[in-house]
Amino acid sequence: SACGDSSAISTPDAAPSLDAMALDSQPSPGDSSAQDVVVASTLPMGTGVTLLTAVTPCPAIAGRSFACSIVDVRIDVRPDEPGDQGLELRLYLPNSAPGAQGAPANFLLLGIGHCAMCKPLSELGSDSDDLGAQKILIAAEEGIVMVEFALRGHRSCYEATDTLFESSTWIGPEEVHDAEEVLSRLMGANIDPAVPAVDSSRLGLSGGSHGGISSFVYARNMRVPHPLAAIVPSVGTPDMVDTWVSSSVDPLENISALTSV
Repeated sequence: SACGDSSAISTPDAAPSLDAMALDSQPSPGDSSAQDVVVASTLPMGTGVTLLTAVTPCPAIAGRSFACSIVDVRIDVRPDEPGDQGLELRLYLPNSAPGAQGAPANFLLLGIGHCAMCKPLSELGSDSDDLGAQKILIAAEEGIVMVEFALRGHRSCYEATDTLFESSTWIGPEEVHDAEEVLSRLMGANIDPAVPAVDSSRLGLSGGSHGGISSFVYARNMRVPHPLAAIVPSVGTPDMVDTWVSSSVDPLENISALTSV
C-alpha cells in the first residue's frame, strides 16, 4: 500500500458545505422509480485488480485465533475511464462457504486521523487490546465479508503522485460512486477467486468519525438494489443539526424496516 504522510483528506479548492454534497443529485435508493441501481459486474476475473498482499490467515490476538483470511487489493473503480483510479481495500474474508445468495458484507469507512490499511498485516494483532481489530476478525469469522476502504483523497493512505490523492469530493458523488463500484465487483465475484460473492440484500455500512458521517451519506445516496441491512456509525458528525436539518436528509430513509439502529 502506498501510504501517505498527512492525516487529512484532500478537499476541492472551495470545500463544499454539507448542503452542497449533492445529497439530492441522485434518486433515492429506496425509491422504486429509481431504475439505475448497482448490478453485478460482468468483468473477467481480476480485471483492474492488483493484489497488494497475498491472501493471509487472520492473526491471533491476545491468544485467540480467528477462522478468516485477509488480503489487501487495489481496484480500478473507473474501468471505463482512461488512467488508473485504483481504490485500495483491505478485505477480511470468512473461511466458511457463503450461502447460495452470497455472503453478507459490511463496508468499513475510515476516519481521517490515520489509515488503518497502512498497518502491515504482520502487525495487525500486535496489540493485545486491539478491540477494533478483534471485532472485525470476529465478524469475518462469523461469515461476513468485511471491506475496509482507503477512501479517495485520504492523504494518509495515498501518496501525492497517486490519482486518488487530490480527487476527493468530500463525501460526495465520487466517493459514493467508488462504493457502488466496489459493491458491483463483490456482487459479480470477479475480484479474486478467494473473494466470495456478496449478497447485496445483506450489506451494512459502518465507520468512525469521518467514516461515521460517511456511513449515513453513503446510505442516502448509494444506488443499492436492496435496502441496507444495517448502518452502524461510531463517533459521527458533531454537527447533527446542520447535517440533517439543513440538507433535509432522513438518515433512516434507506434502512430496512426490520433493521434495529
